Amino acid sequence: MARKRKKNIGQQHWRFDHKQVENMEKAYYSVGEVAKLFEIEETQLRYWEEHTPLSPKRASGSGARMYSKDDLKLVGKIRYLLQEKGLSLAAVDAQLKGSSIHAELEMREKLFDIRDRVEKLREIVNKQLESDQNG
Repeated sequence: MARKRKKNIGQQHWRFDHKQVENMEKAYYSVGEVAKLFEIEETQLRYWEEHTPLSPKRASGSGARMYSKDDLKLVGKIRYLLQEKGLSLAAVDAQLKGSSIHAELEMREKLFDIRDRVEKLREIVNKQLESDQNG
């Protein structure tokens, strides 16, 4: 059974937009760049590599970790499962090796997209109401 960690009450939901990854210019990113992008420590990424399917490529010669766009998507999933769902790292590993989590994460992204569209429509309606009241 998956063990859950305590969630921070009142914490805003974190979101990593997978569509954003496709538009990124570089093919590979350093561990520092990925840590900054996901607002985590570099040591967390290294630890996740040991306990999840995350396995970035190594740069020839230097041996530095280089994360591909697919790796970035996986980091986003891991971060979501750990910090938003409150799963332990062992539970995250099990979830990622299964297939059910992928459908849930896709649904989550669709819900965020819908929320963004509703928010834009709300802004348009509010502007229209203000102009009607002023005019």
